Amino acid sequence: MREWINLGAVVLVMVLWGSAPVLAQEYIRDVEPIPESIDQVVTPFEQTFREKPSPLGLFPGLREKLKDTPPFLRDTKLDLNFRTYYFYRDQYDDSKSEGWALGGSLSYRSGWFLDHFGLGAVLYTSQPLYAPDDRDGTGLLKPGQHGYTVVGQLYGRVKLIEDNFINLYR
Repeated sequence: MREWINLGAVVLVMVLWGSAPVLAQEYIRDVEPIPESIDQVVTPFEQTFREKPSPLGLFPGLREKLKDTPPFLRDTKLDLNFRTYYFYRDQYDDSKSEGWALGGSLSYRSGWFLDHFGLGAVLYTSQPLYAPDDRDGTGLLKPGQHGYTVVGQLYGRVKLIEDNFINLYR
């Protein structure tokens, strides 16, 4: 008799627990509208590469002011990325390599000029924060523990047809 009571309790718990609303599906339904066709379906993998609009920006009213300017200026993108890296290594010949560098990149990409031409460039830099002269060889800086700045990319794009481009680059 006791086994039947335990089995009944387990079945009752499963029935009550199984009838709870599935909140994850409701959340997805509320966040993403239901697509009208199969072409509008966005997979989770594609969602990771979507650009999300930034609610806060450095110049919040600038996008609205530039909406009537030519696409070459309006669609210009300027990115600044910082990085820092510390490296320490004991070499096999009992010497040491050590350095701490601060650097990053500044990239520029124009919008389309006459709907067919675009430009871009990326500037890279790595400058020493802590770099003892007797511990060279980290690869973070130039030999002698000196910093550097270099134009790493310089390119032009020509749009032939909608999704076909010719890239001219250094």
